[in-house]
Amino acid sequence: GRLAMAKAGKKSASVGGSKKSSSKRKNVVLSKVSSARRVSRLGKMRAAGESGKRSLYVSRSTAMKRLQVTLRDFRRLCILKGVYPREVSKLGRSFDSRQTYYSVKDIASLAHEPLLAKFR
Repeated sequence: GRLAMAKAGKKSASVGGSKKSSSKRKNVVLSKVSSARRVSRLGKMRAAGESGKRSLYVSRSTAMKRLQVTLRDFRRLCILKGVYPREVSKLGRSFDSRQTYYSVKDIASLAHEPLLAKFR
């Protein structure tokens, strides 16, 4: 009697074990997955300069291009509005120590300035 019950117990244990192995999730091949699912699993790739310390500052030439003014007018506007260049040499090697950098927030505030239209 006991021998028959032990054999039956082993059989049921092996059957249960096979069910567990068949319910494992298969590895997803990312090249065949839709772009929406890939973004949800891996996250969106960011372009260089869109995140981190590099995105907080712009060079003077970039600021002038964004505001569409000459160097002379840019200097006048910065003096009138109290916008000063920032020390970014402390922030890392990605910044050139010879260039002048301005805060992105300062340039954004200058872009909405009514005086800007008079300089153009």
